[in-house]
Amino acid sequence: MSSVLTSGKNASNRLALEALTNLETGTLYYCPRQMYRNAPLKRLLHFREVRACGPRSFEQAIRATGVRFDAFTAKPLAYYIDMIRALCAGDREVDALLSVKHPSTGVVAVALGLAARGYRQVILSGFSFEISHAYAENPLIGTRGVLTSKHSDTDIAVLRRISEQHNSLLTTEAIVAERTGIPLLPTKEAATAPDLRAI
Repeated sequence: MSSVLTSGKNASNRLALEALTNLETGTLYYCPRQMYRNAPLKRLLHFREVRACGPRSFEQAIRATGVRFDAFTAKPLAYYIDMIRALCAGDREVDALLSVKHPSTGVVAVALGLAARGYRQVILSGFSFEISHAYAENPLIGTRGVLTSKHSDTDIAVLRRISEQHNSLLTTEAIVAERTGIPLLPTKEAATAPDLRAI
């Protein structure tokens, strides 16, 4: 989970916390995001928001929503970025994009599955490269006036490269298959449909 969820900074984060209420997982991974990283004065002015995103405050806030987990793991952001770089075999395009914008927590979860948890295959479901959410309309869409996520270019390049390198990704989302080249997981209907090429 991204550390900004507990910042109280915007309505989108509050909606996410509400959607998490009473969920359960084994290990909860905390992914730090440095708020106002290029604006030290803003960090001082918004000290409470920044402090609310620290690992201890984050864990307490998540537990307060009713989320249950067996273990809480807090690693520095560099840990996740290095993991992604290794999975992408030091790809130059990926490195350049990572220096501009870090990947989304969804892509971090993919990397964790493959590198830290040792899964042989990961299925991407619910990805769209937009700031929309499945559980509620994201208020940031109205504020920003755009649907595209700021992470999208980095996410697409990372997922494409991981897929090329490891052949371990599948997706249920047509847009992900189209933008990254990750194979689309066949639906039950597609698996039972007649092959028209053979007719």
